[in-house]
Amino acid sequence: MVLSGIAGALAGAFSMAVGEFVSVSTQRDIEQANLTKRVSVLAGNAAKAKQEAMDGEEALRLPNPYKAAAASALAFLCGSLFPLLPAMFVARQTLRVMTVVAVASISLALFGGIGAHLGGSPAKVSAMRILVGGWIAMGITYGLLKPFDRDGDDK
Repeated sequence: MVLSGIAGALAGAFSMAVGEFVSVSTQRDIEQANLTKRVSVLAGNAAKAKQEAMDGEEALRLPNPYKAAAASALAFLCGSLFPLLPAMFVARQTLRVMTVVAVASISLALFGGIGAHLGGSPAKVSAMRILVGGWIAMGITYGLLKPFDRDGDDK
C-alpha cells in the first residue's frame, strides 16, 4: 500500500504539473496574442500606445507556466502526505485502510473549508463538495485496485 501510495503521489504530482503547465501556457499565449493585437491597433495613435506601455508593462504580468507547474506539483505532493504518512505506520491492512480514509477525509474537509474561506466562498458547502468528491475518488481507486491486493489481512 505504501509503495502504491508513493507511486500515486509522484504520478499525481507530475500529472498536475503537466496539466497546469499546458493550461497556463495556453492562457499566456492567448494573453500575448491579445496584447499584440492591442499594440498593433494603438500603433496608429503613438501617444496612447506610449501611455499604455507606461501604465502597465503587461508583458511582465503574463502568467509563468513553469512557476504554476511547480506550485501545482508541490501542492499535490504536500496534500498526498496526509494519507500516506499514516499508511506507513499502521501495520494491519484493515486498520490501515480505515486510518487512511479517516485522515484523508479530515484533510479534505479541512483544506476545502480553509480554501473556500480564503477565497470568500461558503466554507461548509465547499468542504462538503471536496469531501464527497474525495470519497468518490477513493472509492473508485479502491475498487479498481482491490482485485490486485496481495497483502491480505495477516500483517
